[in-house]
Amino acid sequence: MDQYAGPNPADIVQALLNDPALQFKKVGKYLQRGVCPECQKKELFVSAEQPWQLACNRSNNCGYTESTRTRYPHLFDNYSERFPATPEDPNATARAYLAENRGFNPGLIAGMYQQASVRLSDGEYADTVRFYLFGGTETYWERLIDTGMVKKAGKKAHFGGKRQPDGSMYKNKCWQPRGLQVEKGDWVWITEGIFKSIALMHCEHNGQRVKSVSPLSTNNLPRELIEANRDRDVTWVLALDNDPAGIKFARKYREELRAMGEHVLIALPDGKADWDDELRNGRLDEKYLNESIWRGFAAAAETAQEKAFWLWVKQPRAQVNFAWGASLWKYKVDERDIGDLQDALDPAEPPWLADDDLIKDLQRNFFGATRGERISNCHPQFLYIEQDALTEEQLYFFRFDFTSGNPTSLVSLEGSALESPSAFNKALLNRTAGGTFDGDARDLKRLRDQWFNRRISYVHTIPFVGYYRDAGSYVFPGFGYHKGQGLELNEQGFMECGKHRLKSGLKSLNLIRGESFNPGWIDGYKAAFSDNGMLLMAWWLGSLFAEQVRALQKSWCFLEYTGDQGAGKSTQIEFLWRCCGRDGYEGFDPSKATPAGRARNFMQVSNLPVVLIEGDRNSDDRGARKGGFDMDELKTAFNGRGIRSMGVKKRGAETDEPPFRGSILLSQNATVDGSEALLSRIVHGHCTRAHFSRRTEQHARRLASIPAEDLAGWMGKALSLERSLLDLYQERFAQVEDIYQGLSDGKIQNRLVLNHAQVAAWGWCLPLIFGDRWSAEDSQRLQDFAWSRALDRQRRLQADHPMVEQFWEIYDLINVRPSNDEFSIEDPEILNHSRDSDFIAVHLQQFAQECARNRTEMISTRELKRLLPQSQRRPFVGQKKVLSKLTGKAVHCWVFRDERAAS
Repeated sequence: MDQYAGPNPADIVQALLNDPALQFKKVGKYLQRGVCPECQKKELFVSAEQPWQLACNRSNNCGYTESTRTRYPHLFDNYSERFPATPEDPNATARAYLAENRGFNPGLIAGMYQQASVRLSDGEYADTVRFYLFGGTETYWERLIDTGMVKKAGKKAHFGGKRQPDGSMYKNKCWQPRGLQVEKGDWVWITEGIFKSIALMHCEHNGQRVKSVSPLSTNNLPRELIEANRDRDVTWVLALDNDPAGIKFARKYREELRAMGEHVLIALPDGKADWDDELRNGRLDEKYLNESIWRGFAAAAETAQEKAFWLWVKQPRAQVNFAWGASLWKYKVDERDIGDLQDALDPAEPPWLADDDLIKDLQRNFFGATRGERISNCHPQFLYIEQDALTEEQLYFFRFDFTSGNPTSLVSLEGSALESPSAFNKALLNRTAGGTFDGDARDLKRLRDQWFNRRISYVHTIPFVGYYRDAGSYVFPGFGYHKGQGLELNEQGFMECGKHRLKSGLKSLNLIRGESFNPGWIDGYKAAFSDNGMLLMAWWLGSLFAEQVRALQKSWCFLEYTGDQGAGKSTQIEFLWRCCGRDGYEGFDPSKATPAGRARNFMQVSNLPVVLIEGDRNSDDRGARKGGFDMDELKTAFNGRGIRSMGVKKRGAETDEPPFRGSILLSQNATVDGSEALLSRIVHGHCTRAHFSRRTEQHARRLASIPAEDLAGWMGKALSLERSLLDLYQERFAQVEDIYQGLSDGKIQNRLVLNHAQVAAWGWCLPLIFGDRWSAEDSQRLQDFAWSRALDRQRRLQADHPMVEQFWEIYDLINVRPSNDEFSIEDPEILNHSRDSDFIAVHLQQFAQECARNRTEMISTRELKRLLPQSQRRPFVGQKKVLSKLTGKAVHCWVFRDERAAS
């Protein structure tokens, strides 16, 4: 078997040295000072001569281990390339797979299998190892060999060939190894799978090699074989999986075989391991098989008292605590009888290997010397510690099964709930469906020891939905994506994202997961929403990768989406939310939220938009605008920095400023006002009804009627193409930026070029989503449109806000009043209090009064106070008291430099 010892160690060492996540250094016969994936310390090491197992030096504090087979499966599993079949040796690949991957002795299984192949959906052929069933070649089971092909096919194995007359593939039948002869008095081990039976065949038990068959499924019993050997004193060993389904069917089949008068035992592997796993781990031997029979007796006990017996004979003690029947029990042994009970045990012949009469005698004595009670009406199973990925606060996560028949529930408990029996009982009453705990402090301590005196698994909860940068994964309630692969929550409520175990801790934001993606609606979308709609979709696609874009380019632009009433702005935004699985939502109004409420909205998502709607309203009701809202607060979000600092719970005077992980869309009827720094961060789209027609309105209504369930596949499609989209984005961005810089000729701000090139580049990525339905002409049209918006934004930065323009027009109109003095050189001013001709000083209340007197359009003083500091035409100097040339008194004025006077 030396030729199947695995890949060349030098190839694995080279892969380890080239792995950027590990950063190994070669030191003599070891690779050392690697970065541990678990604790992030430079304590990882591996032997260079036997590079099969990575380990962290911090064995007490971390204990991380990982096989190189798991980390680099392509080096181990490419059997078709490493051991190709030839005309002289047509089974070479299958034999190598069974020997190296499964650990099977080639001589033991020679002639039991055949190498074959299966055609995949893309037309490619994948090598398989095939086992013919039932003594002929009409029916077979086969397993794909190479891991890469398993991923392509979406399954590991399948049945083929002719079905039985009843329509089933194998009902009442089983796979039998070649040459199997069941003799009188034999033990025959029945497993769920062929590989599990082959693994057992490598062992000896009761002085002979194990005989094993496989009925090919948990819910099938080889009744034909059993009937053929009935009344021959055969012991049928039900060696099914050690899980609820395996134990359930083992109990069922035990009763059936007992009713037939057959001798039957149940044998279970240790924990969640399979028989073939244990063979590869070097644990499968006669002692292990004997222990598996004890596990069968204990797991399939018919009463709590019987289970107490099997636990006690394995480890005699004064009290036995255990779970049975979805409840917790304890049995105490009378001190006067414990010595006699122990003396009755024969160390040379464990009770589980004794005959039935001896077992019954031992049980009778044990039952008479013990008394038991139920201490909980539910079965709490500790699963893992749930730790907040940001604050490191932790909860203990349990699975609860109930004797009442209530459904199983997953519940997190604080550490204080485990301090005392009363606290635990109270937590169960408050958090579960009627669970109680009636044990004492010693019972609870035994439970805690059982739960916590081992290496504990950690699952990190993410207090938002979307992209978690540390794991490179998207985490949503109920599902996620890791490196383009869709994931679902496992039965314990979390997802395995590479080496990370993750779940979303945000319960209030639920997204529907689309099952499939149908791009047929994009033609109607383009027709209904035209250039602005295409701009919005390109930006929205980029927002799904905002964190990755900021990592590459340090920023991701804001999108301002304004429009006339009825121009379809809200319809488009709600539509794209449904494309992400969020139904009935547009955004939130920051003017109606408290500062803390706004902060929570900004923190809830990562790589998803935060949509601010109608943020430009200015109500006089200060209660509706508690704390106020200034758009300039958003500036730091452009680079992914925090928008608001918060106090840290239980950390004294420390504060926390969580980074901004999403994108920002400003949806208003009027344009955004603010500083130049804010406005230069914005790409602006403005919806009008200019392109509307009866046809476009029909398209818009049709799009508005499509439910989120039918649209959510759009986001799934995008996230499954994460790597391809990001690679194409970088390529297209470089091209678009060069084009825009050439068009700019230094006249457009570099930030504007960057922002608009980002959106245009994502427009070039949309064909990966929609295929031929999004053409190169569509992307070019969007690129041209984005450039026109960049030019418009540059003009906006160089000009005053329309309201400021209006202020100066009115000022120029009413400031000078014609003089009645024919000898006066200049007409007198009535608004400008400045004695210096280079400055203008205006009292805003007087300005409002003069507007009313002259019957000119009134401008909100509140709005002027907000906008005038950004005045371009006459730069703002400040607010201060000036000695008025009009009244000779000190007047509080807004002061501006008069550029026209200076020139």
